[in-house]
Amino acid sequence: MTVMNRLVEEGIEQGIDRGKREMVLRILKRRFRNLSSTFENQINQLSLENLETLGDDLLDFQSEEDLENWLNNH
Repeated sequence: MTVMNRLVEEGIEQGIDRGKREMVLRILKRRFRNLSSTFENQINQLSLENLETLGDDLLDFQSEEDLENWLNNH
């Protein structure tokens, strides 16, 4: 694989990662109206694996406390 191809692949992966983060944040903001910057920062620090897990688990959240508990455990 050439250096150029590797850079293109890395750029694509970063774009996908950014899109997933933005989608999770949009859903949480819509669900809870006001999402604190603390939560946003914690979500932005998650690994891609944990972000994907959050994307699945957030469908079961009833309150911001559920989100806080989830973030404290991941």
